[in-house]
Amino acid sequence: MGLLRKIAALVSLPVTFADFFTAETGAQYGISLARKLQLAQRMRHNRQYVQTASSFPEQLAMVTQILKIPASTEGCLVECGTWKGGSAINLSLAAELCGRKLHIFDSFSGLPPSECANYGSVGEETSGSYVEGDFCGRLEEVTENIRKYGRIENCVFHQGYFCDTLPKFQEPCAFVFLDVDLIESLHDCLRFLWPNLQKGCYLFTHEARDWQIAAAFYDRVWWQTALDLSPPGLIGAGSGLGLHPSVGGAISDLGCTVKR
Repeated sequence: MGLLRKIAALVSLPVTFADFFTAETGAQYGISLARKLQLAQRMRHNRQYVQTASSFPEQLAMVTQILKIPASTEGCLVECGTWKGGSAINLSLAAELCGRKLHIFDSFSGLPPSECANYGSVGEETSGSYVEGDFCGRLEEVTENIRKYGRIENCVFHQGYFCDTLPKFQEPCAFVFLDVDLIESLHDCLRFLWPNLQKGCYLFTHEARDWQIAAAFYDRVWWQTALDLSPPGLIGAGSGLGLHPSVGGAISDLGCTVKR
């Protein structure tokens, strides 16, 4: 029965994730196909236990890129905005397989006050406003969730607002995941993490369909002023990566860019 479940899980995965199961993905870390099947199955089950904003396909897409990081590339994994720790649980499993640390940044008291708390999806009528304290997951709750379902020993926690914690963080990064909602928070993350991101490595955002967040990756004035760089653009800007079937195409909230 266990083998049948694994086969069913494999067959049910979208074609998009064929890359996850190629021999090259994870090969440098000695990760076999059987181990990847176990990982995917565990990741899918974990989402039943802890509330998370990102879907299983979105999380698997990110883990795929983590397993493809060359073993020779120095750097840790970073998540900014963890809520209840749902995505961090599965990222911590990938961190263990790759022998890397996952650094988790969050206030653990919800979103900070903001002067630009409105949000809206590109091409859609959905819009609204965030409220201070939204998406609150207390540190004790998050650590307990990761301890039960992930790999707490591979995690390092940074409590506080990004503007206070990120300037002190100087470690090279091999992967970054931002689920931060607010444009000011995104700017803080990009300002302090982009210089630490290794060349050829991925930065993901879970607000690819939010017009303010998507536009920030093309804002020449901000990138020149803050980092003296040209904007990198965003794969999936406005629609997200095509991970979920939808009328007129495939969408998701996940987008990414690569440090060149």
